[in-house]
Amino acid sequence: MLSKLKKRLQTKRNDSTESEVEVEKKATMEDGYDAKMEAMALAEAGAHELAHDTIVLGQMEPPKILVVGNEDTFTEPVLNYTIGLAERLGYEIVAMNVNTVMGHSGKFLSPFRKHLREEFEKRSAEAFSVLQEKLKDKGIRCEHVIKYGDFSKAVEDLHHEMKRIEFVVTEPEAHPERSETEVTIPVFSMQR
Repeated sequence: MLSKLKKRLQTKRNDSTESEVEVEKKATMEDGYDAKMEAMALAEAGAHELAHDTIVLGQMEPPKILVVGNEDTFTEPVLNYTIGLAERLGYEIVAMNVNTVMGHSGKFLSPFRKHLREEFEKRSAEAFSVLQEKLKDKGIRCEHVIKYGDFSKAVEDLHHEMKRIEFVVTEPEAHPERSETEVTIPVFSMQR
């Protein structure tokens, strides 16, 4: 098979009427990461067109920003920041609520725990509807996910379940080890 391909390429190379084949080096993961960081910096600086141009367009799965609420809510500053970032970069938004208290306890739940889960899901859906209302006229796609268990594990699991989650925006309370003077709205880059 390789010898046939090699002969074919040599024949094409010898044929002067055919155009030459050009080989381009594909971007490495590091190049992609650098481009994303550059785009984020440009977007934050107000150079929206330049930021958009640095993002690779035409890929099958659009890039996403994951916004993680504080239990069953999303605060106004975090929503506004996430929407602004998604608008400047041309990303979609995935909103996630994580219930860290209930966790998983098997397939079967007691009636009370089932009721608590349903209430959590109801309040989370109401919080998500606020985000949907804000995005109504902006043309930004969004979806909602609810997870139970450890916060970091929920983010990691979702990162493996969904393609192209590139940034995570969290509530400041989600990371109490950081002081409020250090960072107002934590934003993390997700690279595989």
